[in-house]
Amino acid sequence: MDTDKNIKVLYIDDEQINLRAFVANFRNRYEITTAISAEQGLEILAENFIHIIVCDQRMPNMTGVQFFEKVQVEFPDPMRLLLTGYADIEAVINSINKGRVFSYIDKPWDDSQLAEAIDNAYKAYLTKKSQAEELDFFIYKASHDLRGPLASIKGLVDLAKADLGNRQQLDFYLTMVDNSIKQLVETVNELLDYKKLEASPIQIISVDLNDLVASLLSSLQYVENYSRIDFKINITHSEAFYTDYITIRSLLQNLVHNAINYGKYVEGNKPLIEINFEQNAEGNTLIVRDNGIGMRPEVLNQIFDMFYRDNVATAGSGLGLYIVKKGIKKLRGSIEVASEYGKGTCFTLNLPKMNLGNN
Repeated sequence: MDTDKNIKVLYIDDEQINLRAFVANFRNRYEITTAISAEQGLEILAENFIHIIVCDQRMPNMTGVQFFEKVQVEFPDPMRLLLTGYADIEAVINSINKGRVFSYIDKPWDDSQLAEAIDNAYKAYLTKKSQAEELDFFIYKASHDLRGPLASIKGLVDLAKADLGNRQQLDFYLTMVDNSIKQLVETVNELLDYKKLEASPIQIISVDLNDLVASLLSSLQYVENYSRIDFKINITHSEAFYTDYITIRSLLQNLVHNAINYGKYVEGNKPLIEINFEQNAEGNTLIVRDNGIGMRPEVLNQIFDMFYRDNVATAGSGLGLYIVKKGIKKLRGSIEVASEYGKGTCFTLNLPKMNLGNN
């Protein structure tokens, strides 16, 4: 990593000579704050924004491990690096188990190795921060998408109770309740699908894609407008198809479900969804194509974002294509999308060849 004065480093050591050496060696690379004791380090953390903490293990009153135990509770965001000697193997073990350090560095340190450790810790900090922000947004949006239909159902039930003598109004209320329940079901299913994809480790097995697609379509029969869809399946295996079953099923389910939701349901038009699969020397290609409403060019760069929905009238939380993106990354593949507004959409999944040794 190039010199980056935006990286804020707190260095803690009870020896002034080490503090001066650290500043002299890294002042042109990082924004450095120093502390001569763990207690002073805690005071600095309470008043300053810090990315990386580098702390010596052997200090009076409070060791580096004891310090990091406090830090991980009171100031969990900064990444933690422990400086320790070869003889302090117990401290290293404790720092990992108790202080949750990112890394430890032998003392006396090597400048290049310490700089590399700090740079790697900063990269990990950015990744953790991004994941935390994504999780916060996920929780907020998911709870919002669950509260909305629930509030609608509660309001509609109250209205129905107040209008029990009007059969026409009751039918209207019940239809609206049914729509809200469908919205809840779609949202919960997408949240569970996302959780399953995130939690399950890769397990490469031989997958019969024809059997998978047949099972998948059977499970989607409850989806509104499914019965109006004409499905065309063209799957040819020139050799065994090895992949992670849970992930590939999740990818297909979300793409097909998405195509059903955005199909053309007008008189005289037969909605069509094609699923094609072929293998070649480079890998595997899976295509899901529909003749639905398509997408406008300006939204194509947003469709894989978490909770993005091009049409708010459709059921679901908008997690479907985000799950597809996560699944493709998990399988180390790539995805291409081509869409023409009013004519349809085509998703092309390029999947690398795998074998049982890729787990």
